[in-house]
Amino acid sequence: MKRLLFCLLVLLIPISFFQTIHAATNPFSIAQGTPVQAMVAGSSQGVHFIISSAAPKNTPVVVTCSFIPDDPSALQYSFNNAGCVAGVGVYNGNPVDTLVSFTIPGNITSTQKGKLIFRQTNGRGYSTTIPVSIAVKANSQRTITVTNYCTRPNGAGKSTGNDIVLGIISSATPAKNQYTSYTSCSSNADCSIFTIYSTCVGLAADGSCPGGNCYCGGGACSRDSDCVNSHSGTCQKNACTYCATDSNCMTGSSCNTTANLCYFSFPTPSKYQLNAYTFGGRADSATITLPDHTAATGFTQVFNGRISPRVGCTLTNSEYSDCNVADCGTTTGSGACNFARNAFASPYPLAEFTLIGTTPDTYDLSLESGATVAMSMYPTPGSAASPNAYGNPYICGLPGATVEVQTNSGQQNIGKSTWAFNLPSYLNSPVYQLRWVDTSNGTSCSSDATCQSIDSSYYCGLTKANETGGGTTTCGKPLGYWTFDQICTDKSTFTFKNANNDTIASCGTDYGSNTYADLLACSGAAAASCYNEGSSNAVCGGCANWQDYNIIVPTSKYIVPQCSYPNTYWVGSSKFDAPGVLPFVTWLKQACTSCYAYPYDDKSSTFTCPGNTGQSAVNYNIDLCPENKGLTPA
Repeated sequence: MKRLLFCLLVLLIPISFFQTIHAATNPFSIAQGTPVQAMVAGSSQGVHFIISSAAPKNTPVVVTCSFIPDDPSALQYSFNNAGCVAGVGVYNGNPVDTLVSFTIPGNITSTQKGKLIFRQTNGRGYSTTIPVSIAVKANSQRTITVTNYCTRPNGAGKSTGNDIVLGIISSATPAKNQYTSYTSCSSNADCSIFTIYSTCVGLAADGSCPGGNCYCGGGACSRDSDCVNSHSGTCQKNACTYCATDSNCMTGSSCNTTANLCYFSFPTPSKYQLNAYTFGGRADSATITLPDHTAATGFTQVFNGRISPRVGCTLTNSEYSDCNVADCGTTTGSGACNFARNAFASPYPLAEFTLIGTTPDTYDLSLESGATVAMSMYPTPGSAASPNAYGNPYICGLPGATVEVQTNSGQQNIGKSTWAFNLPSYLNSPVYQLRWVDTSNGTSCSSDATCQSIDSSYYCGLTKANETGGGTTTCGKPLGYWTFDQICTDKSTFTFKNANNDTIASCGTDYGSNTYADLLACSGAAAASCYNEGSSNAVCGGCANWQDYNIIVPTSKYIVPQCSYPNTYWVGSSKFDAPGVLPFVTWLKQACTSCYAYPYDDKSSTFTCPGNTGQSAVNYNIDLCPENKGLTPA
């Protein structure tokens, strides 16, 4: 009877009582929302901590937070909007996200440590301490390691045989500016009126300006005389633009005297030519070192450039020229691309990257100009946290990866890239104009069968000469793939046809306010992204929800914003008799889920690293033919 009465009493006790007992035993818990990463001197990072509790809503646990650095002058901190500094109520179903920001002054180069303390202020005063250790790097110098897993790439031959030759091109930079009364500054904030990449040159670690001659660097200007070369009209949109010699450019940049523009100086890799891969063997690689001149120049970009693999090149006196794939001219006495041209011969894929001194980098792979050698790009292991640590596959992720990249317990993923291209069709007939072939045969064709009857290595496609000529498809050995966008760039009057000779569109065909070329390039009236539209629009440039086309991309609007009002002309519509752009870029996205398929494909193709808004001097790897990585001889 006593046992029965006890059980009845227990049943009458409210559930909240047990929650209170639990809260008294373990009143709250801390989960780290983002990883603590290494830092570059002069940078900041924000780290999230999630406070949770099982306490009932009517009796929340009140938690305060504090941070104690070992050296307050070397590791500075702040909490978001006071955060839990004054105390915050936490209860079941209502976790609290606390952001603590860490800043390392510019003169600090040693590891910094401290303690993050969370303490209950009601109840029994339970507390938990989290040690924080931050490795500090003196500057943001980087390395990019390119590894070749290609055995015999399409276009192989000439002097370089089956090998790959690195092709590296750089982006333009502002010309050098100087101290004047218009460019003077006392903090980095003073320079925001010029460009987003300008910082105050000459500041001491304590924020003072010894000598009083600090100025906004990065080419900042209000008038031509603010520039080292005060050529008339050089100051454009608050940045110096004109150079006549290298001395008119910032450290780490060189003058293209043909265009009178400064470009990042071409970095010299440890080697240009990478040996062909043998299954089961050791892959050949080259390292590109990119020094950090940001403190001296006041220009926050460490380097901005692109890489594409060259194939089938002639080698004469250390110069690579006349490449079958991705030719980029020559520079006397080196293996670099032609500085004056600063471009590859189409078609070509690109690994693109903008490396920043104290804030996150951006990087991507692009198929907008074509596809040849498969690539993948990713942070060097140990250089940054994984995408899963950030819960976002686009933070320190792997564009071009041949495996599916999963985050958030498999809820927000990027599908694997097969690098297997299936030509799109129009009216049920293949568009062979999108396959790039060489001139080894030249027989006119409207099907692969015609070519295969001549030689099993021949396919129907478009040669470079016919791409800028009449558009006739002929038999030849495959080299890669064209894109409609690149073809219109090369020849503005080109007419696209399928294998049945049905006309798809011409580059100059008008669709509403845009030509077909404008819709492809997201230029002209189509230069406004449809992602930014709040209502129906027949003018803006493309946007697509790739998951609707059986392509695996994150569906969270916080990771990949969704397209609500696409341009019907861009999507394609029989109502408007418009072939659209979307059907002729989807095949690219299907082959490389994480690559740019068109210019406004940013939402599902742009990667950043590291997270936490800071910089840890991330290094990167680029793998060529990643589909062969780890394979052994048959």
